[in-house]
Amino acid sequence: MLCIWWSVHSIERRELLAEGPTVTADVYFKRLRDLKANLENARPQQHKVYFCHGSLRPHIARTVNAELMKFRCTILPNPPYSSNLAYSDYHLFPHLQHHLFGQKLQIRDDFEEALEHFFKKRSPAFWSRGTYDLPKRWRKTSDAFGACLE
Repeated sequence: MLCIWWSVHSIERRELLAEGPTVTADVYFKRLRDLKANLENARPQQHKVYFCHGSLRPHIARTVNAELMKFRCTILPNPPYSSNLAYSDYHLFPHLQHHLFGQKLQIRDDFEEALEHFFKKRSPAFWSRGTYDLPKRWRKTSDAFGACLE
């Protein structure tokens, strides 16, 4: 499983998890603390952080949101049951899927290399476009009474 945190600027953190283990709230909290430290080092002048989850289960989301409040993040709501509105699902993963199509990835190292190649090719405009398109997609959906039109 690919765990990824990205912003309007770039990838902030990514990790290819080993098969099998479940990501518990404690494991996720550790990654959030690491992410916070990375952001503070990379952009110390930036004081406001907006955070949008992909698809957390509701019982985990509550505890994760409580942890994020300690970091002084603004948590953006995600429309329920709308995977095509989730940040990575509509922007990042289709491009990644297209990049990986037809490649024969036999071992984990092959996949890591393919990911590295993909991410190095992404321009800053790629990340900002995905970020700034999100409110437009949400608005279209709410204007259509919850039915996604794209």
